Amino acid sequence: MSISPHAVILVLYISTIILSDATTITQEKAAVQREKERILVKCEQDGTDQQMYWYRQVHQNSLELIFFSQMDGLDTEKLLVGDRFSATRENRQRFLLNITNLQPEDSAMYFCSSSFHSAQK
Repeated sequence: MSISPHAVILVLYISTIILSDATTITQEKAAVQREKERILVKCEQDGTDQQMYWYRQVHQNSLELIFFSQMDGLDTEKLLVGDRFSATRENRQRFLLNITNLQPEDSAMYFCSSSFHSAQK
């Protein structure tokens, strides 16, 4: 497959950021996609953490929290990103990040993490 010299290629660096004491996070290391394509990034934990998160880091700026999910009801909250971004919490272990119609400004590091939350009453 040849690539036009005018094609924009997005490189999405994907990494692991936070590991809780007994939980390991697994996700793809890197992905390359063309502009206007879509990407689905899988994040899995091997523990029973209730919360999972997606962060984005553009260039060397600070991390931005873009999605947050609580186990209860598998609800997902979107922060700081537009309609082309979505995330799905399939179950306690898996949190998927989907970006459609990729744009050059989507090139970034994407990090997944998890945490166990216990509310004390």
